[in-house]
Amino acid sequence: LIKEYPDVLIIHLKRFSQNFLRGGLKKISGHVSFPVQLDLSEYAKPLDTGFEKHLYNLTGVVVHGGNLGGGHYTAYVREGCDTDFRGGWYYCSDTHVARAKETQVLQSEAYLLFYERKERRFDPVEAATR
Repeated sequence: LIKEYPDVLIIHLKRFSQNFLRGGLKKISGHVSFPVQLDLSEYAKPLDTGFEKHLYNLTGVVVHGGNLGGGHYTAYVREGCDTDFRGGWYYCSDTHVARAKETQVLQSEAYLLFYERKERRFDPVEAATR
């Protein structure tokens, strides 16, 4: 069980492995599925820290292209991370920024995933007055 949940959750996907017998590193390529919305409620400790649910929205993805000898990092970032996601996704590289489709983001070979907590802290006084 998770005791405390961060406002921003960063997930690092292992993309490099080390062979201890032969030495050296190897890049692990391939797509790993990840959701746009992540629900961690089932891992919550009972009577947790005041949040009704533990929902996170995907707000950024870092991708490593290339191999161990050389590579390039790019990113997908979401503008306007409020609940309706009006801003959309952008692809960011060293030389340019362009609009991106959510399908492109979800099909990328992610290295880092950035999730932002969706809801605010539960206020029992406010809830009682609703």
